Amino acid sequence: LDNINFYRATDDLTVFEIKTDLPRYFSNDTVTITTTIVNNTNTKVNKVSLQISSPSYTLHDSIPFINAYDTIVKVSKVNASKSSIILIDTIRAKISCATDLYSENNENISSIIVLPVLDTFPYVEGFEKVNSIWSSNSFYYQTTNQLKERYILAAANGKKFWYTANVSATIPEIRTSVLTSQGIDISNLKNPYLSFSIARYLRNGRDSTLVQISNNKGASWKSLNSVNSSNWYNYNDNKVWSDSNKVYWHSVSCQLPDTSKRIMLRIITLKIDSFKTPI
Repeated sequence: LDNINFYRATDDLTVFEIKTDLPRYFSNDTVTITTTIVNNTNTKVNKVSLQISSPSYTLHDSIPFINAYDTIVKVSKVNASKSSIILIDTIRAKISCATDLYSENNENISSIIVLPVLDTFPYVEGFEKVNSIWSSNSFYYQTTNQLKERYILAAANGKKFWYTANVSATIPEIRTSVLTSQGIDISNLKNPYLSFSIARYLRNGRDSTLVQISNNKGASWKSLNSVNSSNWYNYNDNKVWSDSNKVYWHSVSCQLPDTSKRIMLRIITLKIDSFKTPI
C-alpha cells in the first residue's frame, strides 16, 4: 500500500459502464454500444464530450449537460475491424469536461470477438492447414492407433481429421466436444447444402452427435435439419445421431436454409454418463 490521498473532486464524471449488444461480431460489422455516464457531484455539469472508439473507427459526440447526481445512457455505433483472422477488438468510451479535474474514472473499455467471414465457394475443409475457419476443444489427428472395431485409424481424405475420443485412455471413450465455424455468408447461394464425412462409435441411446446453426453470431443456436437430407440423424425422432455401427467414413448432407444473414455452424458430440435420452 502506498500514496493514499484524500481530495475533493469538482464536477466528477464517471463512465460507469460500456457494453455491446453481442459478444462477437463478423468482420466489419456495425457494433451497437451502450455507454452509461454518471455525474457523481451535486452540481450540474455542462459541455461534456464523449469519444467512442474501436481499432478501426472513432466517433465523437457531445452532451449539453448532466444534472447533479444524474445518470445518462448514450447509444452509439462503430465498426468492428475488417479482418481475415479472429481478432479481439477493444472498444473504448472516454468522456472529458473542462471542469472535471479527476480523470481516472473518465474511461471504460469492453472487448468483442471479431470473426472473419467465408464467402468463397465451393469450400472444402480437410483440417490440413493451420488457419482453418473452424475451432474446437478437441483435436485434429493424423492417426489414432486405437481399437479399429471402435475407432477409425486414418482420415477420410488427406492426413488430419477432427476426433472426439480421448486417445490417451487405455480404451478411448467419446468426449463432449464442439467444432464451431466462423462466419459463413450463404446469402448469394441457391439451395446451399452442408456435407461432410463422418465415422461414429456412439453408445446407442446415450451418446449423441448433432449439427446446429446460428443466424445471430452465436447468440443462440438451433438444430440443423431438413427433409432434403441424406444419412441425416437416426435417433430420437431423427433429432441426433446415436449409434455404434457406423465406424467407417461415409457422407452425410443437409440443405441449409435460404437466408440473407451470415450464419455460423457447429457440430456437437455429447457424452452422457448415465442412461438419459440424448438431446
